[in-house]
Amino acid sequence: MSIVTHLPVAGLLFLTATASPARGAGPLPFPPRTFELGYQVGYGITHRGFGATRTQVQTVDFIGRVGYFQSGELGRGWYRGEFEHVLEIPLDLAVDPATRSYHHISNASTAEPNEPLNSSKVLVGISVFR
Repeated sequence: MSIVTHLPVAGLLFLTATASPARGAGPLPFPPRTFELGYQVGYGITHRGFGATRTQVQTVDFIGRVGYFQSGELGRGWYRGEFEHVLEIPLDLAVDPATRSYHHISNASTAEPNEPLNSSKVLVGISVFR
C-alpha cells in the first residue's frame, strides 16, 4: 500500500487540526451541563499488506456512551474542556464470520502466531448534553 492512499486522510487531519475561529472572536463558553448520553456507529477494516497484516477483518460497530461531568470549564483558548467520567458499551460485529481473529492486542510474543491487525475505523456519533 503506497503513501498516496493515505494522503486524503492526512489532508483531512491537517484541516481539522488547523481549523480555528475567526480572528477577534473568542471561544464561546461551554453551556452548563452535568451529563452526556450518546451513541456512535461505524465501520472498521484491516489493511492486508500493510506491515505484517495478512488477515482482512471488517467490523460494524455500535457504541453506547454515558458521561458525567466532574468540573466546570478548565483551560483557555483551544486548550479547554471539562473533566468527564465516561462509560462506553461497545457492540462490535464481524462482517465476515469466517474470520476467526477479531482484534489484535499484542501478546508480547509469548505465543505464536502474533500477527498484527493494522486497521482503520470510522465512527460517527451523536451526543445529548443535559
